[in-house]
Amino acid sequence: STIVINGMDGDLLVTKNQAVVKSEGENLKKGIEALQEINHQYKIIMIVPPTLKNEAAKTGAEVRIIDPAFPNALPKMLMDKVFNRPVPAGKSFLEMGFCFISAEGVANLGRALNEGIMPVDKCLTVIKKDNSTVNIKARLGTPIAQILEILNIETAQGDRLVLGGPMRGLAAYAEETPIQADTDAIMIQDRASMISCSQTHCINCGECVRACPAKIPVNMLVRLLENGLWEEAARQYDLLSCYECGLCSYVCTARIPVFHAIMMGKYEYGRLITEEI
Repeated sequence: STIVINGMDGDLLVTKNQAVVKSEGENLKKGIEALQEINHQYKIIMIVPPTLKNEAAKTGAEVRIIDPAFPNALPKMLMDKVFNRPVPAGKSFLEMGFCFISAEGVANLGRALNEGIMPVDKCLTVIKKDNSTVNIKARLGTPIAQILEILNIETAQGDRLVLGGPMRGLAAYAEETPIQADTDAIMIQDRASMISCSQTHCINCGECVRACPAKIPVNMLVRLLENGLWEEAARQYDLLSCYECGLCSYVCTARIPVFHAIMMGKYEYGRLITEEI
């Protein structure tokens, strides 16, 4: 019943959706009109930061304003803070009558209708070693190496390539990795500035619990995940309630890769459920 167009971005330093709202107003308007034609009962809401309020209002969507502070733009945060409809563990947005679409996705729909051709390029934010950023468009399938070459960004042995931003991104294994439809950012981390993870166990400092926007007892959850107790983690310590913001790893005093453990736990729990079905 409700389509939410996210004009915000889900990670620090990433601004590609905000760039789309600012520069592709006509395509957004056309895309929204197409969604309304499919079903006039849809309620279409666009979420933007205060600086893009005027641009968003021109698209014809109902506009909601949020503080751009991380991690406010994540869908589960929006459901809780903007719509006052927290998502129960194990339940999807669609089951609650909500569908989230990025501003880029809606603009691509509008552009396809305006130009009569299917868009084959991708808007993404490139985060350089000094944390400066640039928004670019690249054809789907373009290797990361080609983008770095055009932008005159050099990499050395030990540097890290990340698909996504600093909080939620996933490391790429090679510069030949292609840009895909879900690639919102490329980040290059200099080897000298990287902080290594630790293989130690939780020291129970409580920083992750204080930082968690979902109020999960992360210190207890990570103990079960370390021991492969996926079902117990979901049942006892709210594994499936995680917003996937990565703040737990960021604040971890012991430098444990908590976020990675949670993502692995969700994956393995999903496999168990699939096998049971």
